Amino acid sequence: MNNLTRRELLQMLGIGAVSTVLTTESSYSENKVKTNPDPSCVLTPEQTAGPFYFDVEQVREDITEGKKGTPLKLEITVVDSTNCKPIKDAIVDIWQADAEGVYSGYKNQGVDTTGQTYLRGVQVTDSEGKAVFKSIYPGIYPGRVPHIHFKVLIDNRSFVTSQFYFSPELSKKIYSSDPEYPEHKLINESSDIVVRYYGGVDELRMDVEKKDGIYTASHTVGIKN
Repeated sequence: MNNLTRRELLQMLGIGAVSTVLTTESSYSENKVKTNPDPSCVLTPEQTAGPFYFDVEQVREDITEGKKGTPLKLEITVVDSTNCKPIKDAIVDIWQADAEGVYSGYKNQGVDTTGQTYLRGVQVTDSEGKAVFKSIYPGIYPGRVPHIHFKVLIDNRSFVTSQFYFSPELSKKIYSSDPEYPEHKLINESSDIVVRYYGGVDELRMDVEKKDGIYTASHTVGIKN
């Protein structure tokens, strides 16, 4: 599976895009934060893809490409919003900034990362509707709070695009304890340029737990299938 591109996957599975997302309110604690094991299956507003998306064409679980930062395991579950049943073979596409707040594949960020593909990747959901990624906690850049972009696709004709968010408490903890992150000055979510325009940050906040020294961030994406 890891040798396939997303285009090959789409051709093989015949899958394409979904109509929209999402989930339950989430939070962070040092150990366990799964506030509700059963997704509410309500749709939530989409958010912008932003200026840094491109189709990386890489189906892979580990998207770090050697980038340093606090390890973060992402568990994204896709369900039918009408009945909460998991959706198998949905495509989950994610992309994010590195610890310094820089995206791969673009110029004009203070550094040129053209041709690089770190912290981008695609996975296909299993029989439980789950896609798993190995990543790092995202850094920030001016005007934004920590976030991870995502798309969910079924049959490649349309797609849902949005962003995952984190507890401000967790972000402060990581940025103050991990030297890979520069002196980040966190802004309030109400000042975030995307959150201010779209809203929906609570519905898109990931549940995070720490187990065996590794943070695992999970979220359920509900779509009309």
